[in-house]
Amino acid sequence: MGSTTIGTKKEFAIKQAADMLPVVSNNKVFIVADTETTGFGAYDDILEIGAVKIDAETRKVIQSFSTYCRMKNHKKIPQKIVDLTGITTADVADAPNIETVLTAFRQFIGDTPLVFHNAAFDWRMLGTKYKLLGVKLTNEVICTMKLFKHLHPEAEASNLEFITTYYGTPIVGHHRAVVDCKWTAAAFCKMREEVLDMDLQPVLSMDDLVAKPREPAVSLEELERTCVLLRVNGWKKGRQKRIYCTTNLADFCYDLNEHVWNVVRNKTSRDLDINALAGFVLNRLGLSLLDFQTKYAPPA
Repeated sequence: MGSTTIGTKKEFAIKQAADMLPVVSNNKVFIVADTETTGFGAYDDILEIGAVKIDAETRKVIQSFSTYCRMKNHKKIPQKIVDLTGITTADVADAPNIETVLTAFRQFIGDTPLVFHNAAFDWRMLGTKYKLLGVKLTNEVICTMKLFKHLHPEAEASNLEFITTYYGTPIVGHHRAVVDCKWTAAAFCKMREEVLDMDLQPVLSMDDLVAKPREPAVSLEELERTCVLLRVNGWKKGRQKRIYCTTNLADFCYDLNEHVWNVVRNKTSRDLDINALAGFVLNRLGLSLLDFQTKYAPPA
């Protein structure tokens, strides 16, 4: 388990429960999501992402998302995680890489409000990994742990086992992402009924409750016009080999082991398009990807 924290509390802050109530009461479609990981640090890998899109009024699952993720930073899953989740190193060995999974998950969730149990962890873990793509998720986030504590301050606990038992459907198969999602979804629907029964007075206008469209990511055309390529250099440490590109808008690299592009630092307030960044540097250098690797790869 890495000792580095996954982002700052401020960077990935979760609303207080009272501020979640209008989002809960004024939407009917939600995505309940969960991650399984190798640990709690920025260096730790996401092993699995599961999610269900639900209609909270009918309590029906509209669509599901579930996939393993190939590890990027670890060779083996720690035994305590294997014991907890049942996920083995062999299970994720041939899974899609995290960049592919994150792209697909972002398409799945769109701008729909997200529900997590203990959202502070999952939201920070996902946010930290999305930095690899140069993007930031802007969905509304609801934490069922915070929401349950707000609705039932007298309750002796707020973990998922306690909450599902409280609402009459004790969880089975805990610590697998999509399984946790389904039980969290069932509990959340019960909490939403309790919120609706509170007959809240509107505190936000409908304009406030409609998801704001994302500002388009920086395009290749914009990069060609405004981006300056400052430095390209190969880097190697142990088995890790990368080619780093430094520009005025972002620092990014090509991972020669995984054969993927990653954003190291976004210097703008806009989302980046990793494919546009790759296209920009290759166009600016006048090289194919193969020639780029040959020219700038660190010595063996």
